[in-house]
This record gives sequence, structure tokens and C-alpha cells, in this order.
Amino acid sequence: MRKTYRKIDDVLQSPLAAIAPPPSRGTTDRVLRSTRLEDSIYTDLRDEVGKEIDLVTTQTLEQRSTLERTPEFVESVRAEIRRII
Repeated sequence: MRKTYRKIDDVLQSPLAAIAPPPSRGTTDRVLRSTRLEDSIYTDLRDEVGKEIDLVTTQTLEQRSTLERTPEFVESVRAEIRRII
């Protein structure tokens, strides 16, 4: 008859666990390490994306600055302030 293990402690204290050799600690998981090539690719991507973000931010700020100088914007801000007050 098979024994049903309900907890990890049951498995670790079983006779089979006493017979099985412990896993070797010399190996590492490749997923956790990155190569120099991967690092340089990610660095390049970050630089490119950073430049694009800077460009979009600059354009947005320029557009907003232009918008803020229009009489319609100034009037809408005044109306919003009056509503809040």
C-alpha cells in the first residue's frame, strides 16, 4: 500500500529521502545570470528608450507651454479656480 504524503515535511522525513543523495550545490541556474552581450543589448535599449522618452517629454512640454498661453486655457483655469473656491 502506498503512503500518501500531505506535507513537504512528510516527504523529507520519509525513508526515500534518507536514501536519496542531496542535490549538488556546484551548479547554477542559467536564468539567473546574464551574459555581457545581453547586458550591452539592454544598455543600448535603455539608452534608446531614454532618448525617445526625453524627446516625447520635451515635445509635450512645448505643446503644453503653447497651450497655456492661449486665452481659452487661461479662462478655463480661471473658471476651474472659481469653481474650487
